Amino acid sequence: MESLPFSFPLDYVIIFAVFALAAFWAFRGNAAGVQAATLALGLGYFISQAISEAAFVGEWAAKLPSEGWMQLLPFVVISGVLMVALARVLEKFESSGEVLVSLLSALAFTAMMLAVWYQLPHVQNIWDFGSGIDFLFTAQYLWWWMVGSIGLLYLGAQSG
Repeated sequence: MESLPFSFPLDYVIIFAVFALAAFWAFRGNAAGVQAATLALGLGYFISQAISEAAFVGEWAAKLPSEGWMQLLPFVVISGVLMVALARVLEKFESSGEVLVSLLSALAFTAMMLAVWYQLPHVQNIWDFGSGIDFLFTAQYLWWWMVGSIGLLYLGAQSG
């Protein structure tokens, strides 16, 4: 059996698979859900980083183990609550079924997911992307990826 004349690194296949799943989710008539997940990932990351200094819950967060998967608990809970709340709000403004809105939402989700992925060490241990992708999603570019993702959501809202 002959090999194909081209090959893709597995990293790109994984990234495309995430994009394809998000696009499928958006095309199925729930672009608001993809948009909510995108915003929830970014906001959840920043809020979970500041939770240790928050009144009332800061002491609870400080008691969580600093090692292991329990360190992700505040991020997961906050992102989940934000996703549900944002999905309810964004459903009111949704223009479902539009191809451009769905594609922009999926692209924004993929970029936001990768940007946040690189900031959470325990999640990063699941899959270690290659050096090219590592370079693009380092902490110094985090802000730009998040702003770019929100910008894509805005473009989708304007085109819908």
